[in-house]
Amino acid sequence: MLLTQNLLDLIGRPNFDLQVKHTLKLVSLDPEKVKLKRGDYQIGLPAYDYGIDVIFTDPREFGLSKNFPEGTLLCSAIFFFNEGIQQHKKYSHELPKKLNFTLGRSRVRELLGMPELINQVFPIDRWSWDKLRLFVTYADDYESIVEVCVDMPEIT
Repeated sequence: MLLTQNLLDLIGRPNFDLQVKHTLKLVSLDPEKVKLKRGDYQIGLPAYDYGIDVIFTDPREFGLSKNFPEGTLLCSAIFFFNEGIQQHKKYSHELPKKLNFTLGRSRVRELLGMPELINQVFPIDRWSWDKLRLFVTYADDYESIVEVCVDMPEIT
């Protein structure tokens, strides 16, 4: 059974990790497809039927390349989608931080507090959470959630 925590536990793990491979298979993704095209630094694997995308990134983006063999990619983000967003089915399990897609911005802020970043162009808020970042993207009217992303911050 797929649980949200299983997905979140992948973040920061390398593509050759057994837990990563097992979880990818649970959502009908092929672990062998976790490879970059020439010139890319990141690859996203959509699992449309499960309502998620799993993102892998070159560890150099995090200043970690010395710690991993050549060709290693880190699971760097998980996206959880509401129905019909980017052709996904609705993610059917509990969202991170006990959020759900029916919550509007005001209710999310009641639960999580004021975000550390409020996007002035797009309806997105961001919080830091356990050395990760939590992004909530709202519908244009801010009355529901369309997407939740948890990722590891890149070195800037």
